[in-house]
Amino acid sequence: MKRIFIFLTLVGYFLSCNLQAQEVVWKDDFEDNKGWSEWEDLFGKAIIKDGTLVIKALDGWLYASRCKTNLDVDKDFTIKGEISTKGKIDENHYAQICFNYKNLKNYVAFKIKNGFVYYSRVEKDQEIEFEKDVYKDPLRGKKGRSKDTKLIFEVQKKGSNVMLILNEEEAIEVPIDSLFRTSQIAFAVFGGIEFSFDNIEILQ
Repeated sequence: MKRIFIFLTLVGYFLSCNLQAQEVVWKDDFEDNKGWSEWEDLFGKAIIKDGTLVIKALDGWLYASRCKTNLDVDKDFTIKGEISTKGKIDENHYAQICFNYKNLKNYVAFKIKNGFVYYSRVEKDQEIEFEKDVYKDPLRGKKGRSKDTKLIFEVQKKGSNVMLILNEEEAIEVPIDSLFRTSQIAFAVFGGIEFSFDNIEILQ
């Protein structure tokens, strides 16, 4: 009888884990355009090219591309993807993963720059930095290596917290705020180097 009870308990545990397992609800490998905004002018570009989303802004400018997805911000989620750049991320050249993006003057974001990651909110073109933490820069302290950078990122929402993971290491975890309320996500870059984004997946 005891063995049956243990067996049923284990079955219940594994069924519970399976019910909580996240599945891919949206993905993009940029072989075509699933609704991303594309622009190109004197101040920069955001275009889908050679199977990636390419974004570049002039020095001192911010440029972005946004897309509506199947993300349900009321549930836990994981967003995965890749960020690459043909240059070194620093104080004046950086990338952002944006949520609740309306325009360049209104959004909430994880900002990755200069060995730090920031969680911030921009309202009416005014930035409020809630939190910052150090992330492990694969180029820091290593001489003679290429200045190109590739980051594998995950944004994980669990309950009332949201975490950013870079190259399989936790970069920052913060309390989620009410601004996560739309399915639209965006990527933005600042400065005069080119960033590319690829293999985006949303799991819920």
